[in-house]
Amino acid sequence: MIIYKIAIILVCIIAILIAGCAKESIQEDSMIGGGQIQIDCNDDSDCIRGGCSGTVCQPKDKEPIMTTCEYKAEYSCYRQIECACINNRCAWEKTNAFDKCVEEAREKSSTAPIV
Repeated sequence: MIIYKIAIILVCIIAILIAGCAKESIQEDSMIGGGQIQIDCNDDSDCIRGGCSGTVCQPKDKEPIMTTCEYKAEYSCYRQIECACINNRCAWEKTNAFDKCVEEAREKSSTAPIV
């Protein structure tokens, strides 16, 4: 009888572990108290570009996100994409053209002579 109870407990523990692993992972920064998903926006107009180099996409009603004021060649690529409301989160609408722009900018800057 004890072996039967232990087997049931082990099956329950395994089921809980499997169920926990099967859930879609949500980034911690998208969670607020009580495990609710934080909603940053409802519309693209709720999101703005920020940061010193314009590489931050954030809700317009939140405190500005401070970044270091440095410039990398790939930062100019951010002018090609939109800071938008995607699944109620402010995020960049990255495109293949953006990815290519970043790659090319990085290649150029890595081969540029230092003066």
